[in-house]
Amino acid sequence: MQKAGLLLRRHMQEYESRPHAVMLSGGRTPVPLYQALAAHPFTVSPSLHILLSDERMVPETSPESNLGQVQPLCHALNIPPPRILSVPSGLDPEAAADAYDRRISAFLAGGGRISLALLGLGPDGHTASLFSTADLAASEGRHAIAVRRDTPPHRVTVTPAVIARCKRVVFLVSGPEKKDIVTRFLKTPEGVIAAQAARNAPDVEIWFSEEPQPTA
Repeated sequence: MQKAGLLLRRHMQEYESRPHAVMLSGGRTPVPLYQALAAHPFTVSPSLHILLSDERMVPETSPESNLGQVQPLCHALNIPPPRILSVPSGLDPEAAADAYDRRISAFLAGGGRISLALLGLGPDGHTASLFSTADLAASEGRHAIAVRRDTPPHRVTVTPAVIARCKRVVFLVSGPEKKDIVTRFLKTPEGVIAAQAARNAPDVEIWFSEEPQPTA
């Protein structure tokens, strides 16, 4: 995790004359990383933006909120709210997805670039909140979509088009239960949703540890 911390810190400090973003996910694997960086604040680039890979339709105060998991780091690094691209989770999922789609589109249209994405990989092969081939199909022509689940909370997620705009994509994966899906991702990517979602990104890596997932 120290290696991931150094990578994220470098991208956050990298000076850019135009807006640039790092895309962060929630979950048990990256949260200790965010906590470690927040405990030792540093100066970030004035052009840095934070982009969330996905969000659950829950209040920011919920332990399930990805924004809630990332906010302590943003506060510690003095990243102002206008530079945090987040999902308006108080809206209906479709309305929230439309709003997030517009915000990401405006960021990219304004010359913004995404230098790094830290993504997770579920044991079922999902990433962000892209769970199925139907989600991939619904993503066509969009930067964000709503994903309704049989059991709430529903989600809003970025699409493969956004992941493809990330200069470097790193999947942070931990836990022995993830070993099989990591093997499938590497050997048979056509059968893994996460691999399909990231297939057009220019640089994709998996950083895998068999150590049990941390409890955040």
